[in-house]
Amino acid sequence: MLTAKKLFHLHRYALILILALTAVTGCQRAPRVQPETEIPGYAAELVFEDNFDKDLSHWTIEGPGQAIITEDQRLQLLEDSLGQGMALWSKSIYDGSFMLECEIDFPSSDGTMALFICSVPTDGSNWADAAADRSGALADYIETINSYQVDVHCYTPEGVHDAGSKLRKNQGHYMLGRSTTDPCKANRFYLINFAKTGNRLQFFVDNEKIHDLRDRGGFSPVLKEGHIGLWIHGAPGFTAFIDNIRVFKLNPR
Repeated sequence: MLTAKKLFHLHRYALILILALTAVTGCQRAPRVQPETEIPGYAAELVFEDNFDKDLSHWTIEGPGQAIITEDQRLQLLEDSLGQGMALWSKSIYDGSFMLECEIDFPSSDGTMALFICSVPTDGSNWADAAADRSGALADYIETINSYQVDVHCYTPEGVHDAGSKLRKNQGHYMLGRSTTDPCKANRFYLINFAKTGNRLQFFVDNEKIHDLRDRGGFSPVLKEGHIGLWIHGAPGFTAFIDNIRVFKLNPR
């Protein structure tokens, strides 16, 4: 027969066991978010994520177009009636080795889109202070900003296919590499990864490598840090949908 003293000790041991199990469970780490595309030799660490379920407080908008969070929590970049161009820029600066990952869809083929990384004003001015001088037109980004630029959808505003994705370096719009096909032609979401490791630039669409080259510094010094940008230009109403933007720091293994 259990005495009151024995019952007390049993309850105490049970309580200690429950507390111990709770502590162990609480110490378990949440699964690490990993990019869909792996860069061999590097461990990816998530440093930024935006699913567009709140607002655009992490971004600045340039140009007369619109940036809209849709009802299904995606970002819509919408060209205005002038067809001048518009851009969305990260407020944060990313340096060293890192990778941009996002999902992009183009409902129509009457415009183009480019991604920018390592973007900084050529005159060394503050990014935000210089924003008022940028209109959304491409010339503002290839003449007054140092950056790496890759095309992900290649059509003129008249719907003429400008074949091939180009990887360029600005200031100057210098061609570093060109693929033979447009990687994002169909009306569906594509997984995009743009990685920079040292002077090596790699661009993937749905895990297929489109560009892989090294910037040897022939046009200008290798770019090391800067803002991330998404730019569109096309016929009035040209639209790009973007979702699940992530930035990963790439640490050598």
